[in-house]
Amino acid sequence: ILIEKTTVRSFGEVDPSHSNADEEGRSMNRRVDVLVEGLYLESMSDLWSKISDYEDQNYRIDGSRHTKLVGDQGTTVWIDAGAFLLPDGRTADGEIEVVLRETYQLADILAAGLSTHSSGQVLETGGMVYLDARSNGQPLQLKPGTELMVGLPADFQKEGMELFYGEQNDPANAGQVTNWAPTRQPFFDDYEALMAFPDKPKYPYFSFAEPVYKRNDSDYPKAPKRPVEPLEPKLQNSGSYKPGFFKRLFTGKKQIEKKNDEMATRAVSTYNRRMARYQVEMENHEKELTQYEQRVEDHQLAVEAWNAKKAEEAAAYRPGGAVYEAAMAEQKLYYKKKQEAYEKRLELWKEARAKRLEEFEQKYDLAGNLSSEMVSGYFTRINTMGWINCDRFYNVPAEDKMPLAIRDADGSTEATVYVVFKNMESMMQAYKSDGSYIVNNLPRNEAVTVIGIKVEGGRPQMALVDTEVGNGTLTLDYKPCSLSDLRSTLERIN
Repeated sequence: ILIEKTTVRSFGEVDPSHSNADEEGRSMNRRVDVLVEGLYLESMSDLWSKISDYEDQNYRIDGSRHTKLVGDQGTTVWIDAGAFLLPDGRTADGEIEVVLRETYQLADILAAGLSTHSSGQVLETGGMVYLDARSNGQPLQLKPGTELMVGLPADFQKEGMELFYGEQNDPANAGQVTNWAPTRQPFFDDYEALMAFPDKPKYPYFSFAEPVYKRNDSDYPKAPKRPVEPLEPKLQNSGSYKPGFFKRLFTGKKQIEKKNDEMATRAVSTYNRRMARYQVEMENHEKELTQYEQRVEDHQLAVEAWNAKKAEEAAAYRPGGAVYEAAMAEQKLYYKKKQEAYEKRLELWKEARAKRLEEFEQKYDLAGNLSSEMVSGYFTRINTMGWINCDRFYNVPAEDKMPLAIRDADGSTEATVYVVFKNMESMMQAYKSDGSYIVNNLPRNEAVTVIGIKVEGGRPQMALVDTEVGNGTLTLDYKPCSLSDLRSTLERIN
């Protein structure tokens, strides 16, 4: 018997429940009645109502006024005046009932029958919220082009969170989310991204470019060419006179000798002429050699002067040099102008931002406390009522995905079975197939906790297994448990 569930009623002598005038009355006054009311669960929904805080939060607002709603768990919704339409197309400007459901805790998610998957892909969640609006029982829709600004609480933000809308495609389970449809619309970790602030001016980052010296070699001094020594002529062999057959018949020996002498004389004469020319050329060559040696010395001096000139030019491009300092001064002046222009734009941006923030605060009667209320969270805009989810895909290669099969040691009673990931905010509800519970597309070797919950004989039962995906088929062995045990278990694995 739980002490906190026990009621003690005592009347005493001041206000006895029966008369003390006779023995029968006095006997009844000494009697102690102990009334024990047992807990008998009729269904799983009855169980969830006992362990979960999951329930609708109802707000009545004036449709003609801007309104801000804050849920029990920190969800914030900003609703503009005239945001909703009646079924006949008229603006709902009277009293509107807004329903908010917040599911951030594991017990609430299980109670709502929710799961974190999108077309079979695992999602990592940052929270799920349901919104509905009615006027006199009539369902309302948002006006075309109208959006609600929604903020979900978070101790720290994760990158890549997106907006998902809940799809309800199972006629057998009306109102049950069967899939989360991605919108590719990001959640922001800063509410300012949703408030139509002008873009903050970008800081004028500027990289100073040092001037680069490129040496011009086209004026490099050309080296002198060494004079080529003339070739000394050689006395050529004049050969011998050899007349043809018919001519030899009419030419005597003396005539042939005379011809040979003439040829030898011509050869010597040619040699002498060439030798005389050669001697002149050699004299000139000696003079050219002397001039060449001087030109070599002059060239070496010219190269030294050229190198010195180029070194001086290069020095001008280094810090302290004229070209370098002039280039830096020009760039600094340019950067200073950019910096001054940026500071002016930044000041105008701050003024516009402050004005927009003030307008927003006045619009929702926030009295200057908007920033303090929205320090940490996920923020987005929605254009559809119903279930929304703040998620990101947990991308796993196809070859690393596998199913997990879970058997029930006693399959006589339907159970709710979930696979809860240990290393991220994600949980997948198993579906029953051929006597087993199946969850598909789980990441191989991922650490998970499998929890099964059922109601049997009016009492809750629970099975809990820690495992890794890929360790084979699991068998759940259910044991009776108290509501407090079940609640504490869900809090522990949340």
